[in-house]
Amino acid sequence: MAAKYPELKNYILEQISQGNFKKGVMLPSEKEFTELFKVSRMTVRRAFDDLIQDGVLIRKAGSGVFVANNKIERSLTRVSISHDETIHQMYHKLTVKIIDYKIVRNHHIAREYLGIEDEDVIQVKRVQLGDGCPIVYENIFLPVKYFDKIEKEEFINSLQQVVDQHFLKKDKQLQNEITVEAKLATKTLSSLLQVPINSPILQLKIVVKGEDGERFYCGIDSYSGDSFQYCG
Repeated sequence: MAAKYPELKNYILEQISQGNFKKGVMLPSEKEFTELFKVSRMTVRRAFDDLIQDGVLIRKAGSGVFVANNKIERSLTRVSISHDETIHQMYHKLTVKIIDYKIVRNHHIAREYLGIEDEDVIQVKRVQLGDGCPIVYENIFLPVKYFDKIEKEEFINSLQQVVDQHFLKKDKQLQNEITVEAKLATKTLSSLLQVPINSPILQLKIVVKGEDGERFYCGIDSYSGDSFQYCG
């Protein structure tokens, strides 16, 4: 095992560098590697696990082990898709699909992030897509007391456009408070982002505040952890 283990890892890395194992494509099965290298499945699994930890491979539940795609690096200072040059360079066409639009009260997210209880809040769920492929699922909360009437159809535009048009406190200087958290894809997120259940998800919890700390609106953005990474 000691001799075969590094040999197997190096073989996989060489096949990737030579383009024989392409990014986003599933590797041969553990059984095929055991037969090719005359080793146990434990040895193959150890090599896989090390390369997964290094970010070279990813394991998709119920499918197999795949060569990882290069992750798209995004800045926490530019969370808006509409203003992200990297995203615009990658995709020819950006679109928005509205999943749900409603007025809610006493929603737990509005209570936790905005401190709002018995007041009307606009909740919008939508997916932003690049060339028809999901990029981000957004769950947005806009308190009615801070916004004039917003029609559902307006949310096909960027959130910044909606805010610029409808935010009632235009004299306020706004800033984002962002928390990034690693999650596993639920059945719902799996469907919306077209990723396997239990695959890694990066969630950005964004609270928009005034300079005095007053909280005006918030959202939770969910991205595929296999496709994106964030820097300061």
